[in-house]
Amino acid sequence: MLILAVLLQVVRYKPQAREGRGLPLEQLLPAEIARWTSRVVPLGATEVSEGKVEEILKFDDVFSREYRSEGRSLGLYVAYWKPGKMPTQVVASHTPDRCWSSAGWHCDEQKHAVSLPGLRPGEWRIFSMADGPKLKVIFWVLVGDELYDFGDRFTRIPSPWRWWRDVAKQIFRAPPEQYFIRLTSNVPFEQLKDDPGYQGLLAALAKLGLAGGSDHGE
Repeated sequence: MLILAVLLQVVRYKPQAREGRGLPLEQLLPAEIARWTSRVVPLGATEVSEGKVEEILKFDDVFSREYRSEGRSLGLYVAYWKPGKMPTQVVASHTPDRCWSSAGWHCDEQKHAVSLPGLRPGEWRIFSMADGPKLKVIFWVLVGDELYDFGDRFTRIPSPWRWWRDVAKQIFRAPPEQYFIRLTSNVPFEQLKDDPGYQGLLAALAKLGLAGGSDHGE
């Protein structure tokens, strides 16, 4: 498989890409939600670091906002890649498990297949910095209409088996459009379940492709 992958790179074989929705994220996700204030959140602390993020991830669109209300904070980050743009194994390797850990965050708790109301199950974490706040985190990678399966493990080191599985799947067919979706909160998600703004945010994520799942969260 390694030899085949190298040969495909040499001959520059380009598998056929499936058509995507192509809508900008600003049309799919809310800049404002009921009873919360919001602001755009830069991808990096400076424009230089933000440029490096864009250079590494090579996404086609990105949405990054923070919503605040009565001491509560929600953060939504969504990156989008057009069909055929980025190998799935590359998209799935840039998770909070890897990127946040490298930036000094510590994962205090982790659970798999956790659903927020009306959404498909995602990877749930609690991250913290030394002497800093704890953030509840849930993330998904949407590959076409399918959720990426991370397995029951911490993903700071990507699974070699899944990496090669994705290479094999996309040898003759390019990856479909892909979304990396991350939602964060400084309070347990369960405490927000009756909040209209939070409900509106989850409804937008459902329309993005995450609809389904059971009505519980942590």
